[in-house]
Amino acid sequence: VSSSAASDVYKRQGINAEYGDKFFKNSIQVHLVACFMTQVPIIDLKPIFTPGASVESLCSEIKDALSHGLGFFQIVNHGIDNALINEVWRVVKRFFNSPQEEKDRIHRNLNNSRGYFKLCSELTKQKPDWKEGFDFGDQQEKHGLDGENQWPESDPEFKKVLDCYFSEVKLLCFKLVELISIGLGLPANHIEKNYLKKSFSFMRLNHYPVCPKPDESLGVGQHTDAGIITLLLQDEIQGLQVQNQGSWLDVPPVEGAIVVNIGDMLQVWTNDRYKANLHRVTANPNRERYSIPFFFNPSPDAVIDPWPCCIDEAHPVKYRPIDFGHFRTREQLVTWQTMGQRFRLISF
Repeated sequence: VSSSAASDVYKRQGINAEYGDKFFKNSIQVHLVACFMTQVPIIDLKPIFTPGASVESLCSEIKDALSHGLGFFQIVNHGIDNALINEVWRVVKRFFNSPQEEKDRIHRNLNNSRGYFKLCSELTKQKPDWKEGFDFGDQQEKHGLDGENQWPESDPEFKKVLDCYFSEVKLLCFKLVELISIGLGLPANHIEKNYLKKSFSFMRLNHYPVCPKPDESLGVGQHTDAGIITLLLQDEIQGLQVQNQGSWLDVPPVEGAIVVNIGDMLQVWTNDRYKANLHRVTANPNRERYSIPFFFNPSPDAVIDPWPCCIDEAHPVKYRPIDFGHFRTREQLVTWQTMGQRFRLISF
């Protein structure tokens, strides 16, 4: 609506123009916040792949989605070839449909978090998750429970395809945290320069089989993610939900899109201006479901505390420094049923 058109309306209605403008702007702001809180926005990343294009409006879109919304958004035109994504789905489904004894040969353990895990072997909120999965990550020196990647010897294509996809998603994460940094008035390389000297990210393959008692189980119980951001590739079956004012809002699968949500460490850096929101996965009595989250994490030796740009008189410091490696290890132990109390940001 143009300012001249708005002025004509005010004149016909006998409304003071100055008051009308103020009311109009406030109404639009309230409406936009309400929209962000009732749906997961879809953001087009085409500008970052277009030479000479400005990313200013894109940074603003992401900032609005994170500061006024649910901590979730979906991205399209993200630069990852659809042919590669199709190959990923093909090898992932083949792996989970392979004989159980083959999957068990690369089962993870308390000395190595990488590899396969069985149905209902993970806990969220002290309840088993109705899923089986496979974890792999950046191959660097061992830290905590993160050891060597394990791959099925009978399927070399599995590793080849997933390594390629891992690299593509990791590059996309670097681009996204640059946009997030710019939106906060920080240098584009702020996160990479200060917190990503050693890569500590990992990818998970999730398979949610048909559940005979969906009212008694969840694919994954409610939780937040520990790291910076998570990029999720989900298939066409609905299952992901995000908490919205005490209820649960579906995050619908969008063809060609990747879901992005922020993690605990970005919440700490922004001193709660951006909040990692609770989310969960429902169990399905009729259809199996697959998803592939990529957890973009700081270095294990990174110390995480609020950034000065997010601290002022109205927003005093809310967190003391967090050793991310320690935080991550504690989260793993809880998930693996070896500890009873979930390690949350409230501990800091």
